[in-house]
Amino acid sequence: MAQPCPHPIAGSKVSRMTPHFFGYGSLVNLSTHDYPDARNATLRGWRREWRHTDVQPFAFLSARPVSGAEIDGVIAAVPNAD
Repeated sequence: MAQPCPHPIAGSKVSRMTPHFFGYGSLVNLSTHDYPDARNATLRGWRREWRHTDVQPFAFLSARPVSGAEIDGVIAAVPNAD
């Protein structure tokens, strides 16, 4: 299981938060990304799901809130905070 991320969170006393991204799925792991501060993370309260729309002829991977669910992934700072 991933360890809690030590990065600042909303509501903390940090004057400027660094933006981060959370990636998940079979192609998102520490072997496929080389950001200097990337680490394994767990997003609690969300579940992965495939969604279909009338706009595209294929499904896409998304997430939806589900109590008790977890998604394992990777978190890292957004390069250059942009």
